Amino acid sequence: MRATTFLKQLKRGQIAPSYLFFGEEEFLLEEAIEALIKRLVPPPLRPFNLNLIYGDEVDGERLTGLTNTLPMLAEKRLLLVRRANRLSPGARKVLLDLLQPPPSTCCLVLIAPHTDPKSAFIREFSRVSTPIQFFPLREREVYPWIIKRAREGGKRITRGAAHRLWLLAGEDLMVLSNELEKLSLYVGAKEEIEEEDVLKLFTGGKSYNIFNLTSALGDKDLGKAWKILDALLHGGESPGGILAMIARQFTILLKIKLGSTNKVGVHPYYLNEYRRQANRTTIKDLERGLEHTLRAEVEIKSGESEPRLALEFLVYKLCKGG
Repeated sequence: MRATTFLKQLKRGQIAPSYLFFGEEEFLLEEAIEALIKRLVPPPLRPFNLNLIYGDEVDGERLTGLTNTLPMLAEKRLLLVRRANRLSPGARKVLLDLLQPPPSTCCLVLIAPHTDPKSAFIREFSRVSTPIQFFPLREREVYPWIIKRAREGGKRITRGAAHRLWLLAGEDLMVLSNELEKLSLYVGAKEEIEEEDVLKLFTGGKSYNIFNLTSALGDKDLGKAWKILDALLHGGESPGGILAMIARQFTILLKIKLGSTNKVGVHPYYLNEYRRQANRTTIKDLERGLEHTLRAEVEIKSGESEPRLALEFLVYKLCKGG
């Protein structure tokens, strides 16, 4: 079951006797835990009906005691077991027995982010608990998530601003959440976050931003690209961030050239510009551009080349070929 299905069921009051939370997207996992706590245990009763323990610190006897403890002034207690995949063999066996069948007065949540879905632990406890796997959001899911998150924070965000934020901040949900908080503070009493607000916050009002660079590269304008690169580096933009955006630009153009327009993850507002640039290059040039970008990244990370020189040479090769 995906996180979205779990949250829908939770809103309807459909709560399973026990859950197994695992997966790569820890931010969504933590949101699900908070939602479950909020739904199941009112704040005044949390000292009595909410327990948090750690798998590598608990034995079978304590697990049994906590699982069988009756709730106070409520139908259920909530028991969270973090690092559940580190339970000792003995505690693991006790817990498996306790969950067959699960107790009726306790909702038990096993939390094991980044655990291999094919591991024995996940297989065993998926049979006796409701497994919820927290996947990273797909590209087409990220920007609706931004809009929803902004709304939950009391702000509206335009589609253009949401897409621009996604391109600038990346797909890490923790980073996106933090940047949305900054944007909310930045716009103050204004109810809507606009694209200009995102650009101003990220560029500090500088004349150029990373999109100016990728646009110049798409147009193969070497002089303009070098000028923008210099401004970005002087403005504090990280070489890694610049490389990531260049790689993304070439990946999008390559997908368009290969006919995968519906999978590029680009807002329709920008798609015509990407198509224009894609029409001016070849698949071979785009593949070579990605190779050059990867090579520059390796040179910088290995210390083989100074970051500025590597980026300047990369810009030259992307604009002039070779």
